[in-house]
Amino acid sequence: MSDEKTCSKCGKPFLSSKGFEMGAAFYCSLCFVAKAQEHRQLTKEDRNILRREVKTEMAAILDREALRELIEDGCSDVVCERDPEPRLNSMVNEINRMAALAMHKELVGILMVIREEIDKQIDDLCKKSREIAEL
Repeated sequence: MSDEKTCSKCGKPFLSSKGFEMGAAFYCSLCFVAKAQEHRQLTKEDRNILRREVKTEMAAILDREALRELIEDGCSDVVCERDPEPRLNSMVNEINRMAALAMHKELVGILMVIREEIDKQIDDLCKKSREIAEL
């Protein structure tokens, strides 16, 4: 089975490990970078969609109020500035930091639950081993 894909933009074949999938489209690394560099101003609807999506995706992990405050402050700053790029980068970095911390806390919680379950199983095995040894 071939691991080769065809770029949706330029039509050139490439190994899937060397390209990117976006939805149903596949892009070689050059076309992906070119597509990522395309820039346009966010419309009011785009900002609303961004707010809804971030809220939906991160609500279970991130502190809702902190995220809301960050997005509201950042969006108002971006709209008011002539060069929004530095503020957008700052906003993205802050969301990344918040998400990383929240994910770390989630993972630690999951690992603690797993550890407790393994400890219970070990205790049960030790108890059963003692019972068998007493026979």
